[in-house]
Amino acid sequence: SQSLVPIELGPFSATAPNFLRQHIAMLNTDAHLGDHRLSSRFNFFKQSTLDTGNLPTPTFNSNVTQKIFRLTLSDVWTLRSNLVNELRVGYTHLKKNFPGDLPAAPGNTDVFGNYIIDETGLDIGPVAEYPQDSTIATLQLGDSATYVRGAHTFKGGLEFRANGSAGGFLP
Repeated sequence: SQSLVPIELGPFSATAPNFLRQHIAMLNTDAHLGDHRLSSRFNFFKQSTLDTGNLPTPTFNSNVTQKIFRLTLSDVWTLRSNLVNELRVGYTHLKKNFPGDLPAAPGNTDVFGNYIIDETGLDIGPVAEYPQDSTIATLQLGDSATYVRGAHTFKGGLEFRANGSAGGFLP
C-alpha cells in the first residue's frame, strides 16, 4: 500500500535576478556620384534578458536572446531631367533563442518536469514552453522608374521579396 509522507514547509523566498540588456547600433552613409545618389543603412539590435521559470529561482532561469540586423542599399539615378530610376536592395535577419537550461532531473527520471504542490499552490519547474528558437530572413529587391512628360507623371517598377523562416520547438 502507498502511504503519504508529510513534509514540513518552512520560510521560503523565491527570488531571481532580473535584467534587460540591449545593444543598438546604426550606420548611415550617403554619396553623390554624378547622376547617382547612393545610400546605405545598417541597423543592429541585440537584446538579452532573463526569463524565470514557474518558481522564480536561479535554477530555472533561461537566458533569452534576440538579434536583428538590417542592411539596405539604394541607388537613385537621374538619367535625364524628367527620368529617374531607383534601385533598392534590403536584407533583414531576425534570430530569437529561448534555451531550456535545465538542472539535473531528480531521482531516476530523465527530464526535470514541472511539479505542483497543491496545498501551497507552489509550481516548481522550468518554463514549460522552452527550449525553442526561430529565425526569419527577408531579402527585398525593388526597381522603379519615374517619367515626367508635361503635366503627367508615369511611375512603374518591380519588386521581389523572398522570405525564409526556421524554428524549433522541443516541448
